[in-house]
Amino acid sequence: MIKHELGSMNELEALLSGANDRVLPDEKFYKRTYYISADKFNQLQYYRLNFNPYNEIAKGAGADQFGIWRSQIRTYLGHINNAGHAARFMIRPLTIETLKNADLIRNLENNFCYELEQGAEYGIPYDI
Repeated sequence: MIKHELGSMNELEALLSGANDRVLPDEKFYKRTYYISADKFNQLQYYRLNFNPYNEIAKGAGADQFGIWRSQIRTYLGHINNAGHAARFMIRPLTIETLKNADLIRNLENNFCYELEQGAEYGIPYDI
């Protein structure tokens, strides 16, 4: 996993505007979380968002940082759950509009990412 750090909303917007993310065929995919393998998860690049509101979201969720994961074709909110069982790796595709919705992101991240994990599905139906 490659790690990067972004220090402002302008840097985040620049990253995502130049990313040429592939749009998913249906809006429903942006509202679903999918389990993926550790190998696939570790191939994603991690970007720490070291600015507010993301620092506040991390603090509120009991985490030391907040970030996003990127493949070559998409941006994701990601989570690793290793609480009392083998690690489970999950991702949810993001748009810049979703990422800027601090209330939604805060809700997904609170309570150890309970809302993000809720209803997670196996068998991601599109290329990561």
